Amino acid sequence: MVVNIHVSTPDSTLSTQITIDFPTNPDTINTQPVLYCQSNCSKNGFCVTNNATCSCFSKWTGSECSLPIQSISSIDPCTSSGGQVIIHGWFGDVHEDPSITIGNLPCSSPQFTSDTIVCQLGGGDGTKDVVITQNGVQVVFKNRFQYLNYNYPCLNDCTSPLHGTCNTTIGSCICKDSWTGFDCSLKSSNDTNGNNIPGSNSTVDTDTGETSISNENTNYLVGLIELVEIDVNGNEAKRTDLQSNWNATVKNSIYKFSKSYENLFNIVYTVEQIKEQLKEYTYAGIKLSIPKGGIKISVNITNYQYQSSLNTLQLRFLSTVKESDLNDCNNEESKSTTNIDPNLTLNYISIKKNKRIFSGRFINRIESDGRATFMSSEIVSSNSTSVIVGLNLPFCKTCYIDPDFSVLVSPDFKACNKSREKWIIPVAVVVPCVGVALIIIIIVLLYKNYKYSIKEKLDFKLRVFNKE
Repeated sequence: MVVNIHVSTPDSTLSTQITIDFPTNPDTINTQPVLYCQSNCSKNGFCVTNNATCSCFSKWTGSECSLPIQSISSIDPCTSSGGQVIIHGWFGDVHEDPSITIGNLPCSSPQFTSDTIVCQLGGGDGTKDVVITQNGVQVVFKNRFQYLNYNYPCLNDCTSPLHGTCNTTIGSCICKDSWTGFDCSLKSSNDTNGNNIPGSNSTVDTDTGETSISNENTNYLVGLIELVEIDVNGNEAKRTDLQSNWNATVKNSIYKFSKSYENLFNIVYTVEQIKEQLKEYTYAGIKLSIPKGGIKISVNITNYQYQSSLNTLQLRFLSTVKESDLNDCNNEESKSTTNIDPNLTLNYISIKKNKRIFSGRFINRIESDGRATFMSSEIVSSNSTSVIVGLNLPFCKTCYIDPDFSVLVSPDFKACNKSREKWIIPVAVVVPCVGVALIIIIIVLLYKNYKYSIKEKLDFKLRVFNKE
């Protein structure tokens, strides 16, 4: 059978001719009924017509795509005495039999919208799980809530009252003159007591994004290594390498690295060198400072395509000491220490070598979709020369993180006298030579003074011997 088709437009008429061949035997025609999904997949997915099943969009699940896949992007917590809690995220439009539990306490009188939950929580402290139940589905978010605490301890209690005082609001030390470091235990390069304290310098690799912080012959390296997506059971769902192929721009000691991963997400990584003097800044509502010679890092991740809205991200940093030449009077083996506690505002790592201490500070806050919220850190691996830290990010469209690093000098640092190296070998050679010369001169003088008396004694002994 031939079918003529004419299509008219305001400008022209198109014509075509199609030939359709039908089988001579009707029994050979393969007919398959078209199946339809109930409720049109709630308009939250599309129907697979050959088996009448729904394929749901990313935020939905269930046989009819009617159940939201819930996620939490940030939480406005209450203080340790209890109070109102606001949870931001995605919770859908239908809320049957909703309830919230934080830790072991119910968060009472919950009010749900598609993107917020408001409820009242009793007093407590520390970090807690959040459990959301609605529409017959229960979801557990591990370690996502932390009570506000305005009396945080400082690292090592700032070493001594003579070194510094503790700002208990955030658990940060305020160091006195001649002292610096996160616990005020390290000598400042501005030491006024006559000590020659070397300062630190940094260089940035524009390909890898890796930063080297050096203090005389001791070098430390820090940089991003990977971004890992982790599922609800704590298993790796996806891993992305972050160690190469950055697009870099440099302006006024600020290095900006960026790249897009297969249009799945974008990441911007910034390194600021603190060259002139101590820098003060505010991040997630917390005021902090970085000493001269340190670096301030920020990472912004946008539009990451999660495999599930229950998954989270872990951003990993590598910090390591680079082997160097012998460092005279300050030689020592490297040693790493960590102070990671989810219940503290500030977490630290350090690597010590040759009386220099590399320190990294990680704030347990992240700006998630424009709101400051709790974030935990953990040690992925460590040894005497390196530490890998994982920052656990929530489910977010925009994640902004802001750690910092510095290299400072230990209080038992010795200012090696480099000029001594120039004269130690000549002196070692000259002193023995002068000594030998002095001995020879003394022998000669003694011989001259006493040679006649010695000669007379010898002559007398010979005469006596001859008489006998």
